[in-house]
Amino acid sequence: MTKDSIQMLLAEVQVPFAIVGNVSTCEVEHIGDSSSIEPKGLIKALFYDAHAVSALSDSVEEHSHRTWNQGQIVCVVCKPEQGTVIGFFRKRLAPIEQFNWAEELCKKVNAAWK
Repeated sequence: MTKDSIQMLLAEVQVPFAIVGNVSTCEVEHIGDSSSIEPKGLIKALFYDAHAVSALSDSVEEHSHRTWNQGQIVCVVCKPEQGTVIGFFRKRLAPIEQFNWAEELCKKVNAAWK
């Protein structure tokens, strides 16, 4: 999945900001605009450095996702393949709506990654 295709996905799912972490290359790429993501604690906690990205990757099953919340911000982390995690950051939704949204997002990411 290219940076352009991730940007198109961000627009489609109405997410302002994402981070792609690659465990094998230790690269972390920011995509979109993080200015509306306040506080930024989830960004720092989940994608701070290569060690954090590796630990995050270990905590999410392949082709699955996990969700973290801080204040009014949610981060849905999808793992489309071993060693790659993508965090999608946006304002929180109502619990059931957020759960369903995260499920659909992960399906879209996995389908686009193939």
